[in-house]
Amino acid sequence: MKNKQKKHRLDLGTDRGGFGFGATAKKSNMRQFLEYGVVYGVGDVIGAHFDATSGVVSFSKNGVWLGEAFAVPSDISRAGMFPAICLKSARVSINLGGSQFKFPPPRVF
Repeated sequence: MKNKQKKHRLDLGTDRGGFGFGATAKKSNMRQFLEYGVVYGVGDVIGAHFDATSGVVSFSKNGVWLGEAFAVPSDISRAGMFPAICLKSARVSINLGGSQFKFPPPRVF
């Protein structure tokens, strides 16, 4: 049973410190999957934004901001936030700021 519990904690968006946004237009945290944003698929550019000052996580699709997804508790944001991507039968390109963004983040970031 312990191994099964550990595995679940590694699934994106299933524990207190994991915040996800899935292609089915659902955001996830602590095993709660709530409506958020819009569906996305092949060719779409998804932006993940974290405002360290306010502790807010938000997302964008093709440069259109989808609004606040999560207010991260301060104890979690102070401990550090790390980007993660969970995929199944997919291919992605990731830009963490090393090159010009196709859709620049909002000015508040």
